[in-house]
Amino acid sequence: MPSTRTCALIRVSTDEQTTDPQRVSIERWARAHDVQVAHWYVEDGVSGAADSRPVLEEMLVAARKGRIGTLVVPALDRLGRRAVRTILTLESLREAGVRVVSLREGLDFGTVAGQLVASVLAHVAEMEREAMRERTRAGLAAARARGATLGRPSLIWTDDDVERLRGLRAAGHSLPTIRREKRLRVFTTTAGAKAVVPSERAMRRALAQTV
Repeated sequence: MPSTRTCALIRVSTDEQTTDPQRVSIERWARAHDVQVAHWYVEDGVSGAADSRPVLEEMLVAARKGRIGTLVVPALDRLGRRAVRTILTLESLREAGVRVVSLREGLDFGTVAGQLVASVLAHVAEMEREAMRERTRAGLAAARARGATLGRPSLIWTDDDVERLRGLRAAGHSLPTIRREKRLRVFTTTAGAKAVVPSERAMRRALAQTV
């Protein structure tokens, strides 16, 4: 069953700014439509062009899990400064069944006009995805032509690496904790000397090997 929860995303780019005006405008919209904002996703001091936006990613995960019915934003540029990223984010929300309402643009994906806009954006998003796939294919072909080794470098575990890992496990640290807190790094890979935080799968394989 589709979620009926209404959530909001607000963002300011610098610490000197405040999200209060955005919050007030969304609260005014919520009163006018007799709904409650169940959760606020707040990005303080985060640029819309930033590569890492944990709050936005958290919101998209919640959307994919069916925890958001309607997402209200003060303006589309709160989703992203780059047009392509904004379109792809909107398409991800549409695919998750989320109704997007943008106050500045007067856009509501729950209306007939909004659904038409969403349909156009979906086509644009697919064109961009295909362009990205084509750029990736061209890059891989060029790398192969140069004789580059493709794929993620494999870890080369030394006896000391495995002993450190087993020591962490014996101390009660779980594999997710070891990875999340970066308690272990393997410094040798097939691509040369480089500090790499191993994946949980790589750690499980290492634990199974004989020292």
